[in-house]
Amino acid sequence: MTGVLRYCVAVIMIFVVVDQAICQVYPITDRSLAYTTAATIPAGSLQLESGYFGVHDLSKVSDLRLDGLSLLTRLGLNDRAELRLGLNGLSFNDAAGGVSGLAPVTISSKLAVIDEGLKMPAISLLAGVAVSDIASSELANETIQPSIKIIPEKFLNHLFIIGGNVGWTYLPDAPEIGYSVSLRLAITEELALYGEFYGFNSAVTEARDFVDLAFEVWAWDGVALDVALGWGITDAADGGFISLGAARYFD
Repeated sequence: MTGVLRYCVAVIMIFVVVDQAICQVYPITDRSLAYTTAATIPAGSLQLESGYFGVHDLSKVSDLRLDGLSLLTRLGLNDRAELRLGLNGLSFNDAAGGVSGLAPVTISSKLAVIDEGLKMPAISLLAGVAVSDIASSELANETIQPSIKIIPEKFLNHLFIIGGNVGWTYLPDAPEIGYSVSLRLAITEELALYGEFYGFNSAVTEARDFVDLAFEVWAWDGVALDVALGWGITDAADGGFISLGAARYFD
């Protein structure tokens, strides 16, 4: 996956070297694995989030490897809603060969439903569809796959934020339920640590549950970088994985 690594380095460098004057704030990101913030980006703004993840030994008894690249484009429609387009490239490899290509494109929208109060968390709704019109044939869905996710998030104090989500995705055999809980600790004004639990389950599959530790750093105005290390904690879950990400906010 040398090409994958080169792509990641190139994307991060592009995010870093673009003129700093167009970015005035730090981005609040939706990282690719577990954490989804309830926040939406301001009207007329644009945020790009890209990352790489690598998983080893999916079944914990084989040499199967999964590598992925993601690019999420977020466009602020108004003060409470954003439009999103997600692209994902995947590569599966084992001793017998491999498959790689573009996964179904996701088109979605996030809507801020309830503002945070003294005791009430902020709550947002994320709804979308995955379509296979330009996906690789090996990775395409048979039908359009809608999904919906409810996202609560609460600032406990200046150090801690607790968030989570529960979601439903249509799959041909049975709907899949996703869930997560994340605790964010502000180590400094520019560095945060996440501890996360998340998973997926359906009527026809065993629960796939994970934990991870992630660091996010606001490296420059408008630029965030993150790295995560995680482990599958159920028999059906993936083995160890690593992810690297970058986000860039354009006002």
